[in-house]
Amino acid sequence: MASRTNTTLLRATDLIFGYEPDKPVLYNLDLEVKDLIRPEKTTGQIICLLGASGSGKSTLLSLIAGHISPQYGEIAVLDNAENSELSATAPGKVGVVYQNYVLFEHLTVYKNLLLGARQGSSAFGIKEFVMQSLSRKAREASEAHQQVVRMATDFGLEEHLDKYPAQLSGGQRQRVAIAQQLLFRRRILIMDEPFSGLDHAAKTAAINSITQAAHLHEYNTLIIITHDIEAAVRIADTIHILGQNAGEDPGASIRFSIDLAERGISHEKANHLLPAFVEVVREIEDFFEQNA
Repeated sequence: MASRTNTTLLRATDLIFGYEPDKPVLYNLDLEVKDLIRPEKTTGQIICLLGASGSGKSTLLSLIAGHISPQYGEIAVLDNAENSELSATAPGKVGVVYQNYVLFEHLTVYKNLLLGARQGSSAFGIKEFVMQSLSRKAREASEAHQQVVRMATDFGLEEHLDKYPAQLSGGQRQRVAIAQQLLFRRRILIMDEPFSGLDHAAKTAAINSITQAAHLHEYNTLIIITHDIEAAVRIADTIHILGQNAGEDPGASIRFSIDLAERGISHEKANHLLPAFVEVVREIEDFFEQNA
């Protein structure tokens, strides 16, 4: 059975943000993500943020990623696994995989991943650079190369390392983009609408890849922005529902949350047709119908 520790991975407190004076998009939004553990397993976690169009999902993404700053409140994230101290988010602290899976089109998959490994390694310096400029044998002995090979193997990309992004399928590009962000050693990774436009088979493949990425490290936290209720229930450990505040309060906040992990609903054994999953989908759909 899953349980949560006292280690906070992300905390957003009293967030207020708007693009126009006196018209906040988000108002008094609070969000806290605690470390999730399962006995005898390396367990990251997946958070899904659901909301109707205009509910502030993209704005919250930009705030967590540090691309914009709240007008009131604060967002703090765990910097690394060795330090339990939270610090204010900033550009580059949190990884983001957008819908179009931005990759360097003129570089091979290997070199796209190598960029992530170099940037993510605190040990990378002139010695590492010189090694990779020498013989193939020297390059393959480098730590960055070893990280790329391990990550490519984890994501089933080892046969595609010499290809260019244009030669990959959409699902393969997505896996490269996720792997690159993880090589940057960003423990918190936001994915913007990763299921948009996918058929059932492609969606299942995406769910499997994202779940695999989450469980590579205990502190990996993938935050998925989506409007796809069924996919969210299939993949998430926790779902947060964004919606307009009740009464006269302006803007949106997290109206309610569903902790699937604590309910014992595990995406590792997920059959989205089982009664427990159908019940959660119906619960979310009822909320949106009542708050349309």
